[in-house]
Amino acid sequence: MLDSAVNFRTQADIKEQAFNVIKSYGLTPAQVLNMFLTQIAKTNTIPLSLDYQPNTKTANAINELMSGKGERFSVDSFDEFQQKIRDLSK
Repeated sequence: MLDSAVNFRTQADIKEQAFNVIKSYGLTPAQVLNMFLTQIAKTNTIPLSLDYQPNTKTANAINELMSGKGERFSVDSFDEFQQKIRDLSK
């Protein structure tokens, strides 16, 4: 028995794209949300792949640091960190 309502806000373009996909499966947004919440409740996990896949630029930077190349630095505060990042990006 459905006896609880959920209301949330999202970006209009994301909503439109998602609803089109949902409709292509012959489902309603409410059905999909109920399936999603049921899966979370049954498995005690979020049924999404949250694995981080870096883009090429980030992967290259990671590989450079792992191979001992690249500039390493340490800072004592977040403000110093932000300034260092700004300086490096110039």
